[in-house]
Amino acid sequence: MSSGEDKKVSSQDIQLVQNLIERCLRHYMSQKEVETTLLVKEKIEPSVTELVWQKLEEENQEFFKAYSLRLIVKEQIINFNRLLVRQVELMHQIYPTGATSIPMSNGSHIPPSKERKVSRMSAIRVLEDSTGSNGGAKSYLDDLVGNSVAVPKAVVIKSGGM
Repeated sequence: MSSGEDKKVSSQDIQLVQNLIERCLRHYMSQKEVETTLLVKEKIEPSVTELVWQKLEEENQEFFKAYSLRLIVKEQIINFNRLLVRQVELMHQIYPTGATSIPMSNGSHIPPSKERKVSRMSAIRVLEDSTGSNGGAKSYLDDLVGNSVAVPKAVVIKSGGM
């Protein structure tokens, strides 16, 4: 199906291209990415790929609407991950040792007064040991404040073999 071959495209060629496109769709490739991939790996002309893609789009309009939304989300995830990597790089420049100090504040400009200090482990114990009126575990915040509102019990995942 390369440019050097005869311009006729058989039904077998179309079926092959369709199968390859469907395989690429499972990897959330855009139309342009599919055309490039099939050209490079299978020597299929982009015009043939485009023709089969358009036919698939006509026959599966709802699928391609949803698929285009997935591609948008994929692009947003990729951009978010790039920004996250950049943030980590910048954080390492600011704090090269990797150990950052977290300011001890209660969120206001008023100095803490009679603030109950609780370690991470005791907070976990509060979640595991406390039960509310509806059988759920009281939240750590509820324990500190004294509310009796219950939240659903957390699922504990134990490591080890099945």
